[in-house]
Amino acid sequence: MNKIHYRIFVFLFLLIIPSLMIFTFLKFAKTQDPLDNLRLDFYPISKLLPNYSTIGFFTNMDNDHETLYYYQSQFILSPRVLVKDGYRVEMLLLEDISRPVKHIENSRKIFSYTKENFRISLLKRFP
Repeated sequence: MNKIHYRIFVFLFLLIIPSLMIFTFLKFAKTQDPLDNLRLDFYPISKLLPNYSTIGFFTNMDNDHETLYYYQSQFILSPRVLVKDGYRVEMLLLEDISRPVKHIENSRKIFSYTKENFRISLLKRFP
């Protein structure tokens, strides 16, 4: 009787542990990193900007989100340098569609991308 319990225990152990490992792996494989999503959104913009350039950064978001997106954008677009509220030749504008639109004078849109309630625009300043 003891051998039967032992065999059942081993069988269940060998069945349950790999099943849990597979389930956990599939669960984490489905999750997406927000930084990776933002990197995919910035990919077309990064191709339009010259390396080692200085870019203005504007947004209409609240302070917490502005800081978060500023540092994430700086990380993704490096080696380019982002300057908050800096009027440069190229400017990056991140907008929350539910908030009032931010207008930057003497500029035109080169590229714009909208995803859900979020818009990324690349602006070029003209004299």
